[in-house]
Amino acid sequence: MSKRYFICKNDYDAATSRTFEPVGNVLDWSCFSLHVEDKNSIAALPGYAVEVTREVAVFGLRSWGDIRSTIKVSASDVGDNEEFDNLSYADMTQGPKVAVPMTEKRYNTILRAMKLFAKIIIEDTFNTRFEALDDSAVNLEKKVWEFLKDDVENETDFILSELAEAKGTSVESLKTLVSQKKNFYDKSVKDLYVKASALKTEFYNCTTIRQLNRLYEDYMGVPMPLTQAEEEGRVSPEGLRQDVVPGLKF
Repeated sequence: MSKRYFICKNDYDAATSRTFEPVGNVLDWSCFSLHVEDKNSIAALPGYAVEVTREVAVFGLRSWGDIRSTIKVSASDVGDNEEFDNLSYADMTQGPKVAVPMTEKRYNTILRAMKLFAKIIIEDTFNTRFEALDDSAVNLEKKVWEFLKDDVENETDFILSELAEAKGTSVESLKTLVSQKKNFYDKSVKDLYVKASALKTEFYNCTTIRQLNRLYEDYMGVPMPLTQAEEEGRVSPEGLRQDVVPGLKF
């Protein structure tokens, strides 16, 4: 049976999927496959599940962050890797692992996978922060807020006078409060969007896996390979890897 591949947060209940097969994880996000015929499981995926190609899932994610000129693959997967790279590895099959070259195609696939994960994580994080701006208000308050904004912006009085009297304040004081809250909200939304855009652009503009490894470590606490850390002075004088705490740093 053919498969479809998805990226989704780890809180997705995989137990409800008959054909769920994990591929890999980055922070609290998982990549997995479901059989095409498993329509109920696919339909039950949450709204933030993102479908990806098999190349990105299998060959991009499994070689995540690798900066070596050759990588090790399972001998049982040599056929798939030959097909992917369009090369013959028959003479390399020795033992359980086979060293294959980091082809340009493979390298670019890893770049796509790392950039895609970054985009998804950043967008989900800032969307959650945006939704949090409204979390303290109940639905009735949100609807009344629309009326208040309309009154202030259009100089009407659908609710201003009545609400000012109910609150024991003046119409002008209430209008000032509404304007202040609206300005704060608008600025918060603007700042969130600008910051998210800047972060996504920083990841998108990377042209090397090394650059992406650096951003993932600095912004998300995903450690870069030890070799790169040593080359970039991210080890102690004793040669020990500096602690990298998993989690978002933005």
